[in-house]
Amino acid sequence: ATPFVEIKPINELTLKASFGIDRNYQRREVYMPKTTLYGEKADGRADIGQYDRSDYLLELTANYAKRLGDHNLNALVGYSFQRFTSKYLNAGNQGFLTDAFLFNNLGAGTYEKPWVGSSASKSEMASFFGRVNYTYKDRYSATVTGRIDGSSKFGDNNKYAFFPSAGLAWNVSQEDFLKDSNLISNLKLHTSYGLTGNSEIDPYKSLGKIKSETLLLNGTRAPYSYMETMPNPDLKWEKTGQFDVGFNLGLFHNRLNFDVSYY
Repeated sequence: ATPFVEIKPINELTLKASFGIDRNYQRREVYMPKTTLYGEKADGRADIGQYDRSDYLLELTANYAKRLGDHNLNALVGYSFQRFTSKYLNAGNQGFLTDAFLFNNLGAGTYEKPWVGSSASKSEMASFFGRVNYTYKDRYSATVTGRIDGSSKFGDNNKYAFFPSAGLAWNVSQEDFLKDSNLISNLKLHTSYGLTGNSEIDPYKSLGKIKSETLLLNGTRAPYSYMETMPNPDLKWEKTGQFDVGFNLGLFHNRLNFDVSYY
């Protein structure tokens, strides 16, 4: 569960703060003894892997709800911050004189190229969002939303993007000419249009990357580095627009229901 604090300074206003942590920790320890087929070929092989991922979420919202006669207003504004971190470590060796150590003494291996690798990554997202919903006589409603999302994954020129949306609905079954209908018990028409964003790319894609390797130079293995990718300060959000129109229909006291939409 996500812990939260909620207060109501006045009846119409609700302030809420929530904080959540999602952590995934895994550790893998493997030893293949010489009594196994693969272990015999490797003269004993040990592997240790460790993965640690943490997601943090902070969300602050203010919700205002007010009803005056036939008018119903609901408005929400908020801010959220997310941080994603991950660390990975892998090491191994083979060519052990004895199986007694298992994976607890990698240095005892005699392989000329023991393997070791590690990585770490971090990305952050900050969002400002708002929504206003207005309803008149429980028949006509309009909803307008907007959010500004910023992600560290994108280039310096395009870290933030704006995603608006709007929707309209008409509850026809509340009109006088349908209120007493024995056939149609519910009829609601609706339409909406909005933009959504996609940030599902790996971190650091907008940055220039340097790759390090080794080469054999005069009989000695020496390290060297080279530019693998060039920086891209214009890397930006993927935006998708979506339009829909449809209706909800209930017949015979809602014994038969239809939900039809076109996207």
